[in-house]
Amino acid sequence: NGILRGYTISYKAQGDSTLLTTFVTNANVRLTSLKPYTVYTITVMARTKVDGTPSDQVNISTAQDVPGPAQNLRVLQKTLSTITLTWQPPLMPNGVITQYQLAWGSSLTSYMNAQFVVVSGLNVFTTYTFNITAWTVVGPGQSTAVQATTALIPNVTGVSVTPLNATTVRVSWIRIDIPSDGTIVGYNVFYTPYNNKNRQLSGISQFIIGDITQGVINDLIPLQLYQFSVAAVVSVAGQNYSGMLPLSGKNMVIYNPASTTTDISSVVLASSLIAELIGILLVVVVVVLVVLLVRRKWLKWKSKLQISGSSKRNDLAREDTVLCTNFSYAMAESQVNEQPAETIYQECHFIPMAETCLSNTNQIGNVVIANSQADTVVYEETNAIGETHFNNSAT
Repeated sequence: NGILRGYTISYKAQGDSTLLTTFVTNANVRLTSLKPYTVYTITVMARTKVDGTPSDQVNISTAQDVPGPAQNLRVLQKTLSTITLTWQPPLMPNGVITQYQLAWGSSLTSYMNAQFVVVSGLNVFTTYTFNITAWTVVGPGQSTAVQATTALIPNVTGVSVTPLNATTVRVSWIRIDIPSDGTIVGYNVFYTPYNNKNRQLSGISQFIIGDITQGVINDLIPLQLYQFSVAAVVSVAGQNYSGMLPLSGKNMVIYNPASTTTDISSVVLASSLIAELIGILLVVVVVVLVVLLVRRKWLKWKSKLQISGSSKRNDLAREDTVLCTNFSYAMAESQVNEQPAETIYQECHFIPMAETCLSNTNQIGNVVIANSQADTVVYEETNAIGETHFNNSAT
């Protein structure tokens, strides 16, 4: 029906509405860029000046290839030693999926056509990276990764301390809830003493056996501050794991065995009050010392003023200073006529070449005693009957 010019090849993937065509001049052709493991419908039509009639359809499948990555890999559940994973098949399997390989750490496990797996034998509170890879007969495809951490042993809460005596206390706490793959074998009670500067010393621990909620701590030091904390010990797959201790004051009690105070805030408040009292006492001491020093200075200054005033009232030629004090008082009856008498007492102190004068006057007569710090001492006595003089000299 004419001169054959070539062939028009039409093809499309099964389930796809897009029809692809290509024109070739040879009776042998390679179709490329096809999808792996996909059924194509192909027709061929010879062409002269006009198009001929299409051939019958031929269905043919492409070969398998490595698969695409698994989809939606995620963690369903975590316990102390297990992690449950699930995923979906690749969007482009590119063949028949023969297996999925799951790798974590140095472990590698294959699962046939599984999309759900429980990974066991893991360590408590440990982070793992899981990689899942789909396989076909051609080989593995691209892997998908997810990170997950096993469960943590819960912190012990409700820690309290009850004094029994000066060296013994009872520590109590609330029982923890743990996953089914763990068993509580006991509790570690940690107690740390403080020095006089509220600094932690080396800690001590005591293991309380059993799934109980209290324990007795002995051999404490009287009048010593302690910090208590509790951690559960859990057995998982035959291996014991200890829970985490609090990192701050939460669930910690500072206790003095010789008292009944169990609240850390009370201890801190008492320490603050003592510090404030000590500060106030120091201020008072300093103020008293300053007052005493000022008073001493003032007395010295006053004495100098009095001495200076007395010196001006004395003989201008005298270079010594004098300080005098007068006293008046009633004396007893006279020994001569048994009459009341009045005595005026004058005492003078001269500095530095002091002269002391003592004069007594009554109705009988006059008595004068003169003493000087020079080398001579004179004593005179006069009465109403007669006159007697006593002169004493000392060289």
